[in-house]
Amino acid sequence: MKKLIIFLSILIFVGCSTLPDYIESQSVMDANDTMQRAQDAEEEGLYTQALHLYENAFDLYSGVDNIKGIIISGIAIVRQYYYLEDMQTYQQWLTKIDTIIESEHSNLMVLKVLLMMEVAFDQEDYSQVLMLSKLAQTDNKEYNTEVQCYRLLSLLKSDQSYEEEFEIIDKNLGSLKRMFNKNKLNDPKIVSYAAYTLGYALSRQQKWLDAIEYFEEAHHYDQLIENESGLADDVYVMGICYQNLGDKERALSAFIRAKEMYENLLDEGMSAAAQQKIDSLTK
Repeated sequence: MKKLIIFLSILIFVGCSTLPDYIESQSVMDANDTMQRAQDAEEEGLYTQALHLYENAFDLYSGVDNIKGIIISGIAIVRQYYYLEDMQTYQQWLTKIDTIIESEHSNLMVLKVLLMMEVAFDQEDYSQVLMLSKLAQTDNKEYNTEVQCYRLLSLLKSDQSYEEEFEIIDKNLGSLKRMFNKNKLNDPKIVSYAAYTLGYALSRQQKWLDAIEYFEEAHHYDQLIENESGLADDVYVMGICYQNLGDKERALSAFIRAKEMYENLLDEGMSAAAQQKIDSLTK
């Protein structure tokens, strides 16, 4: 299913917004640009390349002692080491960034907790995800929605009730869409991910038509921001819904389109899965 990489922290660029009368530091502007290129590489699964870029950004932020930039880029570096399965270096960087957060910017502790939730979810340690979610108290609508998405999916995976989380995400989704329209989101992907999560929960309840409504909403926002990997997942799961509704034509169309997108993304596993669906519908 669709994976949410924590880009919320990456896109909170760290210029001198509190000093509007001054020109933004060249080092910070260069670091922000490097972070964007690192994010692009990470989205494509190029974790070694992303790591090098995040490290370059970290060095630029460190050169001017930009604490927020140091923490944000440091969290991103930690995540790359996890993806690259270098757990020793992962832990070393996590400890280093944790020290800076606790000492200098405790309100960004939620970023570390969200990273740990992502790791625990990836390892299918759903009880750990739920425990960590209690530490991720925040008034930030985007972070709160991400926490609730992890909670809902973990409760679902462990066969527990998730009605409260569903209602919170659904309520937040309305606010996030309004923020999207006013260009006030740090990471607009949170809108499509929230809608996708709700659709996924409904599909697990076999409420196919209701699920499609949310998947179509996710698809709409992923189109607006040109989130190619998100679009591929949206179309694929809509194909599953149509298949279960007995709408062979729309299901086949969805799987054909999803396969093309996965091939463009070089996602061999999902491309093969889409092809299997196509084959099953054309026999």
